[in-house]
Amino acid sequence: MLFRSVLAMRYGNPSIRSGLEELARRGCDEVVVMPLFPQYASSSTGSAVAKVYEEAGKLWNTPFVRVVPPFYDHPRYVEAVAAVARPVLEEQRPDPVQFSYHGVPERHCTKSDPTGQHCLARPGCCDAIVDANRQCYSAHCHATTRAVVAALGLEPGTWSLAFQSRLGRTPWLRPYTDEVVVELGKKGVRSLAVFCPSFVADCLETIEEIGMRAEEDFREAGGETLTLVPSLNGEAVWLDAAAALVAEALPAGT
Repeated sequence: MLFRSVLAMRYGNPSIRSGLEELARRGCDEVVVMPLFPQYASSSTGSAVAKVYEEAGKLWNTPFVRVVPPFYDHPRYVEAVAAVARPVLEEQRPDPVQFSYHGVPERHCTKSDPTGQHCLARPGCCDAIVDANRQCYSAHCHATTRAVVAALGLEPGTWSLAFQSRLGRTPWLRPYTDEVVVELGKKGVRSLAVFCPSFVADCLETIEEIGMRAEEDFREAGGETLTLVPSLNGEAVWLDAAAALVAEALPAGT
């Protein structure tokens, strides 16, 4: 079977509509969509998938669409993150490791909980994936962290988790990365490595927010070196993992 691939963006160009039209011109009747967000959030994965369905429905010959599910703790994804990070950690030998995820308002998590009694309603609500938090962004972020920590063999007390990029006055997921980075510097941490596993490619927002502003804040608070661990980008280990994720979404025997 011949596979063809196109890149499309939820906001920007090439658009999802143009991607679907390109695949149609190439004779593709079945489409596998892979949202490049490891952790599910309605504002990211949910929005992208909804847009795909909307645009696909406008085509006269509507394609049959399959979607790669969130891969926040998939072994292939986790090993790719660990493989990219190992050389950085071995070279920098940071005091602790900070996992920094793109933040979302707390209500995004509570609305994802069908029971209304689990997400952010009790301590340790993200300690394991259960039915109530199976679509909770915060729970996915914690699961990614646990998996990467295990893959890298990080010791307890050498890592922490926080959230970046909050906006507005409504409560967002805590703790906040910008505050944690300053606290670590004031506590005497000299070398800090920061993972940003919400993304599979380096983006300008994170490079500026973490690689520049957070690095400056960390040094002003007493730290010496803040290293932004690269995203997966075009690394071969990630391309192989992405191909495996797409293959898993196909019918058996394809």
